[in-house]
Amino acid sequence: MIAVHGDRVSGLDASLCTFMGIEFFPLSPRPEHVNLFDIAHALARQCRYAGHVATEHYSLAEHAVLVSTLAPPEDALWGLLYNAHKAYLPLPDAIERVFPAYQAASERLRSVIVRRFGLPAEEPSSIREAAERLRLTEQRAFFKNRPRYDRPSAAARVCRAIEAVQPELEPYAIPIVGLAPSLAERAFLQRFHALTGKPPHDGALGAALPGGTR
Repeated sequence: MIAVHGDRVSGLDASLCTFMGIEFFPLSPRPEHVNLFDIAHALARQCRYAGHVATEHYSLAEHAVLVSTLAPPEDALWGLLYNAHKAYLPLPDAIERVFPAYQAASERLRSVIVRRFGLPAEEPSSIREAAERLRLTEQRAFFKNRPRYDRPSAAARVCRAIEAVQPELEPYAIPIVGLAPSLAERAFLQRFHALTGKPPHDGALGAALPGGTR
């Protein structure tokens, strides 16, 4: 049984120790515990598609930077942070949807993160479109038949995990680089700085927020 005591949910208070040394409770998150350096570091070291990509590494951080760049300027910061919750709950979307409780926890965490950075609670429609078009771009880059060692790749077979996207959407004509984790982390932080005009700084929580609030 789960009981609520104040702002903490008893039975859901499992925690993890983050890169910046913060005890974080993903299932009962607090905005003041959300840290930009933690997000950048963790996303840069998580590979998209659970690592099943035709490159050495393609991180969630690099993906987020691309979404941010491809979105309209007014939604760019939302795009950069749209998958920031996966820094703390790193389950692929296609699998997450099978577990309603996990998906609910993920959405709750996401809302805490966007509130922490002063963003509107609802995801802009432009972000979903940019993410979907980018996913189609990634799939064509990573999942087409690429024979290796004189054997057809697993991607040559029909794969239901490659989800259909809206038929009217087209992939972007952009390259998918596959940055090393340290470079993806730097790109994420630099993009944040470019969008907010404020560099991330290592203060109490290590995050500079839009508008100068902490």
